[in-house]
Parts: sequence; C-alpha cells; structure tokens
Amino acid sequence: MHINKINSLPPKYGGIDWASGNGGDFTVLTLMSMDGKLVDIVAFKNMDPVTQVEKLAEVINGYSLDCLQVEMNSIGRIYYDQLRRKVKCHISQFNTTNDSKRKIIEQLVTAFQKQTITIPNDEELIKELQHYAMEKTSKGYTYNGADGVNDDYVMSLALCWDAYNKKKG
Repeated sequence: MHINKINSLPPKYGGIDWASGNGGDFTVLTLMSMDGKLVDIVAFKNMDPVTQVEKLAEVINGYSLDCLQVEMNSIGRIYYDQLRRKVKCHISQFNTTNDSKRKIIEQLVTAFQKQTITIPNDEELIKELQHYAMEKTSKGYTYNGADGVNDDYVMSLALCWDAYNKKKG
C-alpha cells in the first residue's frame, strides 16, 4: 500500500478510482481539504476486493469527509455497495462515460491552468499526468493513459476535484 501524506490539513473531499484487484492498475483514494489542497493519496494494487474495501474504510473513517465520490462502472458498483456499509460519510456515485470523463478531465486541466490546484511530487501521479491523452476516434474522443500507462491516479484526482467543486459551488 502506498500512502503519500502531503500535509496536515483535514480532508473534506475524496475520490476513488477502483482496480480489479489484480494486474497493473491501482485502486486510488485522493483526499482534499476544504480549500482544495491535496492532503493524501492512498493507493494499492494486487489486493483482493474485500481487503481493498476494508483498508479504504479504515482510512476514510479516520476523517470527517463531507463527500466521497466513487467510480461506479463495472466493478465500481460492487465496491460501492460494500464501502457504503462501512463508512460514515456521504458517497456520491460517478458513472464514467466518454462525456462525463471529458467534463471532469477538462475541469482538472482548467484547475492546473489557473493554478487553483497543486499536486505533490508523487512519482506515479506525475507519470500518469504526463502520459494522459485525448484520442480522436470515429465516435468522438476518448481520454486515457497513453503508451500503456494507467490513469488511476488521474481519475481519482479528477473525481476528488469534481466532488470539491460540486460542494463549493
């Protein structure tokens, strides 16, 4: 398990991108303070679903979050059903489509451009951000990690930033 405690501010918002439990992808929880500063990134991979939910619930219940936004696609629904029974905070569901993903990624890009968000010097997050790409397809555009790089940290950050923006505004 990788934990990157960034600062001592109390987190109020979170975003979770789920991993299947095996392979190269990560389950990532990003936590943000009331003023939009990154507080913590918790990530792990190759962990069975029950253990993932238990570890996340332990971290989340250590805080008083206003909103936790979780991805609901495919395995996300199963994890969500388990997590909501174990945590004390409000959980917002996020259904990832090309359009909804585009919106939260563009919102994150704007935050970087306006310098309203800062990130820690986290090697995996920076690598994923550097390899994140928009690709034109016959049906429009897709947004994913390029060159075989995952987008788990990016999606968790985008979900967290979206939860923050929904609550503040």
